[in-house]
Amino acid sequence: MTDAAEEQPAIPTHDLLAAIDEHPDKPAPLTLVQAEVEQETAPDPLADCPPGTVLVPLGTGLVAVLPDKKWPNSANSDIARGLYAEWAQKALARDEDVDTWFREDVDNEAVERFFIDWATISGRDLKAGGRRNTGRLRTA
Repeated sequence: MTDAAEEQPAIPTHDLLAAIDEHPDKPAPLTLVQAEVEQETAPDPLADCPPGTVLVPLGTGLVAVLPDKKWPNSANSDIARGLYAEWAQKALARDEDVDTWFREDVDNEAVERFFIDWATISGRDLKAGGRRNTGRLRTA
């Protein structure tokens, strides 16, 4: 009895690789290399910010948030009282981040999502306020 594999001619390996490389859903190797080089040579978006600053999504943009240890004490009070616009002016790293905060003018659900994302990205815990501030966000 003859083996079925012997009856069919083998497909040369280079033909298989070419077929895989030409698949429409797979990026070309050159595209992958170019993307890697761009990522490695791209300027650090937080280069002018203090260490520990993180980028957090807000609406359609990103804002740089200073490490909470660098916030003025009044920024903590702003969060506890729900004064997020005042907080942004004190705790965002650059003027452009504050501009983004006000330009995006997101709804309360997006603000809550922002602080949850910030806590996750920065490794911080958000704690609920006391009885009078139920639902407000504060740090530390």
